[in-house]
Amino acid sequence: TILINADKRSGRRKMIARVPIDLMEVDMTYQREMKNNIVVDVFDEDKCAMLTLGHRKGEKIFWIIDGQNRAYAALKNGITDLDAEIFEGTTLEEEAEMFAMQNNGTKRLHAYDLFKSNVAAGGRNKDSKTAISVKRICDKYNVIVDGSKTAGHLTGIKEAQDIVNRSGIDCLEWIFNVISVSGWHTKPNVYTSRTMATFESVYNSCQDIITKRYYHDNISNCLRKTDESEIKSYAMFTYRGNKHEIRKMMRSVMMGIANGSIVYDDISRVNNGNNILVTD
Repeated sequence: TILINADKRSGRRKMIARVPIDLMEVDMTYQREMKNNIVVDVFDEDKCAMLTLGHRKGEKIFWIIDGQNRAYAALKNGITDLDAEIFEGTTLEEEAEMFAMQNNGTKRLHAYDLFKSNVAAGGRNKDSKTAISVKRICDKYNVIVDGSKTAGHLTGIKEAQDIVNRSGIDCLEWIFNVISVSGWHTKPNVYTSRTMATFESVYNSCQDIITKRYYHDNISNCLRKTDESEIKSYAMFTYRGNKHEIRKMMRSVMMGIANGSIVYDDISRVNNGNNILVTD
């Protein structure tokens, strides 16, 4: 009845209708967690933007693509239905793609929310294909992607996708393999934008497979004996830079480790002889 009476747009799947909130559902495959600080005491429907809903073929419910917080606030204020823009015949993948596309407008999605929705979109566009490629590498190396910043979790979600787009999926796998072989997987500050970009620069300096393997082995052997904070300390002491130049200094150190001009004893000597504390 809702779709029959809806204001249909000529030649399109889009229509406008008043939809009961109890017929709306949220698919957490691509949706973000609802904010826990929603202000529900003051809700003015006249100032509320229209919800965006998807209606999948053969179903009697409507999937919220945009507006779950508004729907919750309305319900808490005794409002049982809302005006909505409905897209008829959607699939989960289409809805996920539409949700992710919000990031191209005025709304900015958190990196994890955007990643999750792009994975759910099933490869419908370049961003979705990139996200799926990153997810496969993360699954292979037991790296968790859930928005957390703890050890073993992908912190630099956007950076990982950028690396795939810039340098290819083989580069990201090389980085994750170095981290895994060196035993850094469960250490903090590893899957960050800074650390992964540092490894990317080393990878891209290699001209052939033999050099990639040589650099891989040198880095892995050194990193087994140290951690990211010691390497930062060594970089700060050796290059006498400030924290704003840490990326550049880390790249110089990692290149030295890769080509054999810097060994673990050098890093250990500096850290043991110079009690340097490096903070972000």
